[in-house]
Amino acid sequence: MRWCTLDSTARIYGPRIVTIVRPDLGQQFDLNLDASQYAQRPLYSPPQKLQPLTKEELQARGIKMPPPAEPVKPTFRIETVTKDTGERKEMFGYLARHVITTRREISLEGSRRVAQEMTTDGWYIDLEPQLDPIGPICPGKSRRFGAG
Repeated sequence: MRWCTLDSTARIYGPRIVTIVRPDLGQQFDLNLDASQYAQRPLYSPPQKLQPLTKEELQARGIKMPPPAEPVKPTFRIETVTKDTGERKEMFGYLARHVITTRREISLEGSRRVAQEMTTDGWYIDLEPQLDPIGPICPGKSRRFGAG
């Protein structure tokens, strides 16, 4: 499998940075190897909730809020009807059901769209979700990080 080769060279410019994550301490350390500096921060810092500006804060900053937009009147409606015909037959070792779906786009007042109708006639099978039965794309090239 020639496309599976993972060997490549990437040139990255800038300082050499190493990140050490210590879940047991709830800390993360960023080391700048070139400058001999480090930074420490909590690993699980809660996200900051942004608060909207008050009317006074908006006025103090010279921000003018536009008036709320008027609601737009709809110009077309979409109707979808799905019908199971009740027919069943075996396909590829599975029981398939016959389903007809009709989709209509109906023009409303003020619309420039042309009314349309589309019908899909198909046979469908229900498959149970499965884990990856094939395995890794590149056998022998997968890597595992972590303990345990």
